[in-house]
Amino acid sequence: MTHPPMPTSHAMIAVDIEKYSGRNDQQQLHLQEALIRVLDTAAAEAGLDRSTWTERQPQGDGEFSWLPPHAHLGVLVGGFVRELDGQLGLYNRRHAGPFWTRMRLRMAVHFGPVHLGAANGVAGRHAVQQARLLDSAPVRRALDACPAADLALIVSDRVYDDYISQGLGEPHAYRPVQVRVKEHSCTAYLHVPGHDIGTLSVLNAFVPEAPGTSQVPRPATETSHGEEDWRTPFIVHGDQIGGASHRADGHGIVNAPGRDQIIGNWREGH
Repeated sequence: MTHPPMPTSHAMIAVDIEKYSGRNDQQQLHLQEALIRVLDTAAAEAGLDRSTWTERQPQGDGEFSWLPPHAHLGVLVGGFVRELDGQLGLYNRRHAGPFWTRMRLRMAVHFGPVHLGAANGVAGRHAVQQARLLDSAPVRRALDACPAADLALIVSDRVYDDYISQGLGEPHAYRPVQVRVKEHSCTAYLHVPGHDIGTLSVLNAFVPEAPGTSQVPRPATETSHGEEDWRTPFIVHGDQIGGASHRADGHGIVNAPGRDQIIGNWREGH
């Protein structure tokens, strides 16, 4: 009897350069090189070896990555995020070269079972959930509202509840938001290093829904202490991430960049 393939659980990250399509060809080439450099340096400084990451999908203006099952989530949302923010700051302050242009990143972190090595990339609802988080309106608005910031991070409620809130991060630095893509909705948590986003009014439109409510935007409600009620259930759907998918071989080599290869019609506009 043939059994269906079993998924394996992985931490996954995705990054995307803000306003990449508005840059000229030479600036895009420069940004792609700089992105790889800051990711590699930040990972090395945090004690992560990117050559061992299980799968990486270059996207031109970003990257989707799946880490080995033993990857430390605390390091990923802690040291790696701090180092990445620092490396972006260094790059942006240097103004190096004639084609330098500022680089700001959106970043998403999630964890869950996926099917690596699928016919056209990585399959599974958690892979799609990762892409939804990265392209969601809340993380875009947060970065827009913090012009001095170089990085805006969004994590799934699974990462927040199971890792960050359990001593592997700084839960007070995150703000819960509702991510909605068509009929799908889930809770996520935002963090902008070096910025207090708890009072950003632009995020009030993304207050998480209370259990049992419909998945449509609603105004924030207040608790008896005058604080917004951000509790919500977790609802996820999805199907596959596709494109030029390159797993590290026995020597940790990753090849051939691709571009914008997410399959599906749920992707939000740029």
